[in-house]
Amino acid sequence: MRRDDVRMQTLGEEVANTLIHAAGLILVVVMGFVVWPLPRTASNRVPMPAAAAYLSTMVLLYATSAVYHGLPPGRAKRLCMKLDYCTIYLFIAGSYTPFALGVLSGHEGTALLLVIWTLAVAGIALQAFGKLAHPLLSTGFYLAMGWAVLAVAWPLFALLPTAGLAWLLAGAACYTGGVAFFLMDSRLKFAHSIWHLFVLAGSACHFVAIVWYA
Repeated sequence: MRRDDVRMQTLGEEVANTLIHAAGLILVVVMGFVVWPLPRTASNRVPMPAAAAYLSTMVLLYATSAVYHGLPPGRAKRLCMKLDYCTIYLFIAGSYTPFALGVLSGHEGTALLLVIWTLAVAGIALQAFGKLAHPLLSTGFYLAMGWAVLAVAWPLFALLPTAGLAWLLAGAACYTGGVAFFLMDSRLKFAHSIWHLFVLAGSACHFVAIVWYA
């Protein structure tokens, strides 16, 4: 994932960006098809459709990002950049889905699911029509979606075990903290690669929270 800025990424930066999220894609496949089916210490309440939504959007995110950064400058790269933006909205919504249909369920979970997927569709539409072209606008939208969880903080925090809550908040901290490097992309070399590492860390934390506690 990256943003439009005045400084093109160097070859070394793009190689790093590609390798990090290609490694992330491999880890997602391993975690999804090897780790998830293993016996867990707590009963997992995530229904299969929710698990599928979560894993498929995560695969889509890492695959699109790796392809985008691996392409040489040109039309295909510009197209993949737009797709890369859009997959972020899908992945955020996909990450909410196991919590909405698992640990929350009920009216709160249904409401959360409807709101977050509506926001994802709206974000993709706004992005496609150039309404979120400025990096601060799209980043603000991503953060707003990510922290919309505060609307259901009381029931979610009450139902999640302490360890699950810790992993959930750790993932949120990784994503949010990494935004600083995302926005420094035009001024600091390899800032975008560092952002990718934060995304990997956030994904890993949320995977643990979902698999063992949602």
